[in-house]
Amino acid sequence: MAEVCNGTDYCDITNPDVVNEPEHYKHGTFEVIDEMLLVFGPQKTYDFCILNAWKYRSRAPYKGNTEQDMEKADRYMQMAKQIMDNNLDAIHEVGLIKGGS
Repeated sequence: MAEVCNGTDYCDITNPDVVNEPEHYKHGTFEVIDEMLLVFGPQKTYDFCILNAWKYRSRAPYKGNTEQDMEKADRYMQMAKQIMDNNLDAIHEVGLIKGGS
């Protein structure tokens, strides 16, 4: 059974960076976000990142570890930005950003 931290989140004593490199997101060959890019494409993965950031920000004050959840939200926003920066042509095609490249 996993150890509970602060009564709200599970500890990972082998990897203390639960924001940037959570162990439960890494299994097999690929990190989950990389699998999502391969399976769902950049648009849907971008949307997921934005929505997940929203979820973390909106719930942060009520979960007991506001700072960590805000860091997680920021991390998802960084991933969304990275997806956008790496896929600008594809994102223009689906109309996420107005204007052409």
